[in-house]
Amino acid sequence: MTPKRFRPSNGPLLSILLSLFVSLVSTEALAQCPTGWSTCGFPLGGACYFPGSSNCSNGTVCGLGSEECGGACYRPTLETCLNGMYICSNAYLCGTYCMRRGQTCLEGNQVCPTAQACRGQCLEEGGYCPTDGARIAMLKQGGQLYLKEGPLTELWNTVTGDVASVALAGNRIGIVKTNGEAYVKEGTWDAAWVVQSSDIKAIALAGNRIGVLKQNGQFFLKEGALTGLWNLVTGDVASISLSGDRIGIIKTNGEAFVKEGAWNAAWVLMSGDVTALALEGDRVGMLKNNGQFFLKEGALTELWNMVTGDVQAISLSGNRIGVLKTDSHVFVKEGAWDGPWEWVSSSVTAFQLSGTGIAVLASNGELYVKEGPATSLWTMESGDCTGFAITPR
Repeated sequence: MTPKRFRPSNGPLLSILLSLFVSLVSTEALAQCPTGWSTCGFPLGGACYFPGSSNCSNGTVCGLGSEECGGACYRPTLETCLNGMYICSNAYLCGTYCMRRGQTCLEGNQVCPTAQACRGQCLEEGGYCPTDGARIAMLKQGGQLYLKEGPLTELWNTVTGDVASVALAGNRIGIVKTNGEAYVKEGTWDAAWVVQSSDIKAIALAGNRIGVLKQNGQFFLKEGALTGLWNLVTGDVASISLSGDRIGIIKTNGEAFVKEGAWNAAWVLMSGDVTALALEGDRVGMLKNNGQFFLKEGALTELWNMVTGDVQAISLSGNRIGVLKTDSHVFVKEGAWDGPWEWVSSSVTAFQLSGTGIAVLASNGELYVKEGPATSLWTMESGDCTGFAITPR
């Protein structure tokens, strides 16, 4: 009978051999590191590092405060490791995606290919997004005031009657009634009116400021609540303008003045023989009695630039400049004051720029509004119009 041979299992033997190998290599690796240094990445690709200035993260030596991601180091305070492989700057992080320069993160989890988004949707290059709550006020024959909010095709709301003029700013609506009484409301279009004063020739709104021009040429201004007290600014005034913290007037003798800051700040003389004044940001536009249009940018004491002639009305908004020429054509330019003009419309009696919105009142009483690029299509709002006002679109 042949005796059975004992054949030990390979498992324990391999474990013993591997432990001996690790012990030998570890001792060798540690022996190669200077005193006080540690080994990172052992047993494969081990490297020495000094714990006082570096750390070992997933087998990779990184600086203090940094961690490993896909074999590279990143700073968790400024960057994020995506899927354990990709490092993304937190400034370009969009949920689980890493954006490129010029892209937009939409609602924290969708990357738009352009820098524009509109109401939860990505815009294509050159696309346009209307301003939420943009308003159009319209005066009809007979003094009826209508107002719409939002899209150009929205329905009209009847606000009140016997209105001579209207002004809009933010969520405020100001009117001068045919009897000379001025009212302002804020909030919804159907909010309660707050009476301002009587014997009013014109009203202007900007931010929390309300300006009224009395029939006797006195200019009053209030700031804050609709029920605030009036400040008498000056007299002998023919027209008023408000924009930001700037206040502009044309005196009855044709001299134009502008001040900025407090309502009682010092006036700065602009020029004489002025028929219209427009304020926007650091720009001041001035229309002379001879139809020449001048514009300055920056400080109120800056020099004037002669823009064009044969002008009967001007409007400024953002970086846009608009003119209504004496031949009833409207032109708009964008950017520099000496940039090229874009023809907008003809047979116009009045116009206004506001944001990217352009409104024109045609000679036949039809009101048209467009938004976005100056070359956009018009939307016909209504006929039998005598006046209008728009907020930024």
